[in-house]
Amino acid sequence: MGLVIQIFLELKQAYQTNFDAYRKMRKQLLEIKKNQEEHKARIEMLEFQMAEIESASLQPGEDLKLNQERDKLLNHKKILLIR
Repeated sequence: MGLVIQIFLELKQAYQTNFDAYRKMRKQLLEIKKNQEEHKARIEMLEFQMAEIESASLQPGEDLKLNQERDKLLNHKKILLIR
């Protein structure tokens, strides 16, 4: 009977070790898949933004003018909020 218990305990320990390794690998796999999905979503967003920029057909220096206009509008908004 003692031998059977010893074999059982050894098998149980081996099972637990393998199960722990499986859980660790599964967690790593899920993390990799999550990172891949985030990476894919980021690439899609950047491709969309590039297409939007290209379709805007900006002229040289136009981005500076647009930034200045944005800053002016933000300042007007701040002034209105202060009043």
